[in-house]
Amino acid sequence: MAGKASNAEASSSGDNGTTKTTSGSFKHIGNKMKRTELYRKYKAEKAKAKFARRSTQAKEERGEDGAVKKAARLATNKTRTIENTRDFNPTIINAPNTHEGPGPSNLKTDGDDDSDEDGSEAEEQPMQEEQEAAEEVDDDEDPSAPPAILITTSMPSSSTSPHLESLNTRSHPAEKTRQFVDELLSVFPGAEYQPRSKAQGVGLGKICGWARERR
Repeated sequence: MAGKASNAEASSSGDNGTTKTTSGSFKHIGNKMKRTELYRKYKAEKAKAKFARRSTQAKEERGEDGAVKKAARLATNKTRTIENTRDFNPTIINAPNTHEGPGPSNLKTDGDDDSDEDGSEAEEQPMQEEQEAAEEVDDDEDPSAPPAILITTSMPSSSTSPHLESLNTRSHPAEKTRQFVDELLSVFPGAEYQPRSKAQGVGLGKICGWARERR
């Protein structure tokens, strides 16, 4: 009985015996073909009503005091965007940037300085360096300073480059990757590129340390 009562409240019978609804929901109708037909009619009536409303509105705005009516309508009906609906975030810093930014991009393609490091020792260092870099917190950093951007590549693997026997050879990215890095360096002023070589044991912790020292 409760279900029948709710259906009676949500819908009403028309003159031709069809069921009409004002909410656009026809879930209470069991027949799928009938439900689809009624929903199509509902959408057509809704579009017709919208067209009539906008036509009347356009005629009113073309007449006397049309500019005033249009301005009032636009002032009331504002488009909802990400900017005008964003909640205020007090952590965002809007202070002027007085920090002297980094210099031009420095492209370092080869890490020949560290090429003689022992590979076995280098495998054990990245995890420790990452932990040390994560624990370092500088409270005296200028919050308005521009970020120091350091670009690197993924760790080379023998599974992705099985045809290359040397780890040092696999450490150098492909030509397309280097071209993409060059584009990133042109997009981000002051960015620096450091190749991530497995033979040199360059982990994320060491790369983060370079970025912090560069600031």
